[in-house]
Amino acid sequence: MSDYKQPSDQTSESGDTSEARRGVEWLDQFLRGEAQQDAPNSAEQALPYNEIFQQNYDQIPGAFREKLRASEQGGITEVPVAELPDPPDVTGPENHNITYDNAVHHTRQLNEVVLPWVRAGAVKDDFYALDRAIGNDDGTGRNERSFTRTYELFFGTSPIKVDRTTDGSPSITDGRHRIYAAKELGITTLPVSR
Repeated sequence: MSDYKQPSDQTSESGDTSEARRGVEWLDQFLRGEAQQDAPNSAEQALPYNEIFQQNYDQIPGAFREKLRASEQGGITEVPVAELPDPPDVTGPENHNITYDNAVHHTRQLNEVVLPWVRAGAVKDDFYALDRAIGNDDGTGRNERSFTRTYELFFGTSPIKVDRTTDGSPSITDGRHRIYAAKELGITTLPVSR
């Protein structure tokens, strides 16, 4: 397995450092399962809603939490947004499976709360507890603007998915609008499934 280097440090074998070339090389590594990225040390960062995170984190035993994480987050890797192809059929804030407003909302929530929590070990139950604690639960568990819904969109029911086409080029098979929103917002990484 090769060590992942930040895209700005990558140079092709021919010495080409263009953004497009680095993006293709990184996606090649990602799609082969070889790209790795170091997650920030969450212990050094103050998590949003830290008290709620700590209270719920302590409720799920370590071994069981690890099994949940493997089940929910297995096969998903943080990918630099700049390395993802532009969604070919998304040219603006159109609605699709979710509204553009919700795509922007969930992409922001992902960046501000969900990813920092996931890096610190969070699972879906932690986000459900957060929603209940801050009054963001409508009683059905299906509030379309909740942190639980954000987690489901990126790690659960329909994560962003990138595959290879028959000619070998990367293709976005799910999450085009979320990738578009992330690029518009300047988000640096997104969780992506192979």
